Amino acid sequence: MKNFHCLSISHFHASFEERSLISIQEHEINEFLLQAKALVGLEELLVASTCNRMELYFSTSKLTDVEKIKQVLGSFKGVSSQQFGGLFRHYQGADAVQHLFSVSLGLASRVLGDAQIINQIKRSYKISHELELAGPFLHRLMHTIFYANKRAVQETPIRDGQASLASAATAIANKFSENFTTARLLVVGLGEIGRDVIKNLADANMDITIMNRTKTKAMEAASQFGFRVADIADLENEINEADIVISAVGAPSPIIKANMLKGTPYQKLFIDLSVPGSIEKEVQQKPCTEVYNVDQLANQLDDTLQKRESAIPLVKAIISESIEEFSSWSVAQTYTNSLSHFKEKLNEIRQKELKRIGKHMNATEIEHFNSLTDGMINQIVKLPALQLRSACERGNAENLSGVLKELFDLENLPQTAE
Repeated sequence: MKNFHCLSISHFHASFEERSLISIQEHEINEFLLQAKALVGLEELLVASTCNRMELYFSTSKLTDVEKIKQVLGSFKGVSSQQFGGLFRHYQGADAVQHLFSVSLGLASRVLGDAQIINQIKRSYKISHELELAGPFLHRLMHTIFYANKRAVQETPIRDGQASLASAATAIANKFSENFTTARLLVVGLGEIGRDVIKNLADANMDITIMNRTKTKAMEAASQFGFRVADIADLENEINEADIVISAVGAPSPIIKANMLKGTPYQKLFIDLSVPGSIEKEVQQKPCTEVYNVDQLANQLDDTLQKRESAIPLVKAIISESIEEFSSWSVAQTYTNSLSHFKEKLNEIRQKELKRIGKHMNATEIEHFNSLTDGMINQIVKLPALQLRSACERGNAENLSGVLKELFDLENLPQTAE
């Protein structure tokens, strides 16, 4: 567990603009993971990039890799690591595991208990798994987290009520629409948040239009909810026709710009659910316009969170139980790996001896030699195995495992992430 790390930039200590600087969009994750794998040599790496955070979880025994991965990220985003490196919070070992649990179960979300974060973590894990960047440690950790999340949902009110960014956006849109006989609403972008928005708008008394870069995706959603579809090429016209615009587009720069807007005597509402922002800041300066971004939306949710706050101690208890179970597995893995490496070392010695004397032996003698030494190796390994198992139960297996590694130079054998 000591070799597990997290680098985190989140809404707790970084502004919207700072987070936007290095935010990795979902379609960029594969490319970044492959670069990090090639340039840093990591065997386990997971990217969690959302509206409110950009986090890297990885396993390494080299602290120099922590700075290397920052440099890879800076190069990937086209910015100097000096511009953002100081924004990262670094967690290691048990602290990194604890942090990932808190993030995944919604305790560290801008919106307490946010249901979207666990789905985003699952997708990130799936990508890492597909790219062979999820080893035994990360596999076990993620499945322990998923089970803890299931318990939290079933046993506590942490997800009760509507308290997501999508629900906040639709609540503001519904309130704003009361000023119109039939408000015209445009949703741009059908990623996860965009899809959640249109689900929340299914029963709204508004004239709703949706658009997406991939038009077939918009048409599929429209057929489900009965909404109108517009082509992304008509973005400017649709913006000017709409009374409310909700943008949830993943793009490196704003796609909705102030110079697109024509003069209007009517109030117009813009809601930006994108990080980086997809609505140009200057839009706010236009007459009769009102703009919300993700930070402002989160502030609207405070009144809905009292019930969820009561669940915090219950969720923390579930996390503690889960980490204790995972820690026991991790410690057991430590001594299992040490024994495996010890046995490899003994086999290495056996092969050297066989190479030295085997040229004087026939096939039958070599077979007897191998059978005899197999039994000897198993007997030699048996005592350390019993001692390590007892040490595991006492909570000091790591110390004994370290002694074994040092005595037999096991560090030079391939290591499994701990």
